[in-house]
Amino acid sequence: MDQQKKKKKSIPKPTHFGKNLKFLRRINGLSQQELAKKLGMNRNNIASYEASSSEPSALVFLKISKFFNQDPAEMLELIMIDHKIENSQITVPSLEPLQQHQFEENLNQIIHDTNEMTKIFNGYTSLIEMKNRNKEDKVSVELYSSFTDILDLLQSLITLNWDFIQKTVPSQIQE
Repeated sequence: MDQQKKKKKSIPKPTHFGKNLKFLRRINGLSQQELAKKLGMNRNNIASYEASSSEPSALVFLKISKFFNQDPAEMLELIMIDHKIENSQITVPSLEPLQQHQFEENLNQIIHDTNEMTKIFNGYTSLIEMKNRNKEDKVSVELYSSFTDILDLLQSLITLNWDFIQKTVPSQIQE
């Protein structure tokens, strides 16, 4: 019976670290590779943490929290994408409270939509890479080439959105 109690205590609670890491990385305009380089890690570690397939060691966790200037408890407990704008306390002096609220809601929507576009872009990019490896008929290759052009435009839009968000939400990153 004592062993069962010990086992129950050792089961960790799920955290939001992976979601928060991905959000902070994106809002700071960093690729997984760029973040890994800045932290002295490899990209696969960042990808694993974001996918929540592995958790970092305590030392790495604290290093990441410090890099993004975030409270370690919030990195685990909050879903930052839901709280980022209200926590940043962005105020536009000329706006009335109702306008300020609408501004914050719109900015939250832009962040959400940009995250969704990024997911779509990553999915279709993987699909095209997979299809290009199979080298199907000439018509398919031309179709995927056109599709790649469209994805390039989407990537430009995503980059512009993240640049806008980064300029609107003050960066909390420490170089």
